[in-house]
Amino acid sequence: GKSTGRSAPYRSKTFMRGNIDWFLGAKQESLATQANHHWARSESRIIGAILRYELGYKANINEVLHYLDILSTGMNKIHMYHTRAFKDPNRVEFHSDPAWLVRNDKGYITDVIIGERTYSFEVDEQGRAIRVIAHPFPEKIKKLADEIRKRK
Repeated sequence: GKSTGRSAPYRSKTFMRGNIDWFLGAKQESLATQANHHWARSESRIIGAILRYELGYKANINEVLHYLDILSTGMNKIHMYHTRAFKDPNRVEFHSDPAWLVRNDKGYITDVIIGERTYSFEVDEQGRAIRVIAHPFPEKIKKLADEIRKRK
């Protein structure tokens, strides 16, 4: 199927992978794709979602937080993964760092803490992130967002 309606212009930005049309016909792939992104570079998903949030695409924050909630099974500690590629010999190393999830009284994630880095969100009564409160890279995100806006 093809996405239609008021939000149709955003369909290429509402999913971290890109175009949502493909997922309408293969719904099981939405979680599979999120898992692929998470295992490759967990924290980068949060950073990418914040960048898209700054560009006006709000759905990605909720996609990431929802996936972390599913993966955490309601617990407050979760593993975040990152990879490093090497050429000699040609290989990829996977690493894992613990992250702590802070939840509000209703159990919704409001903060993700990875080492010294904290990502904070305001969530509504249904647990949807409605505002990015703080993150560790404000200058970099603003600069990237400004560069992307200039290209348009």
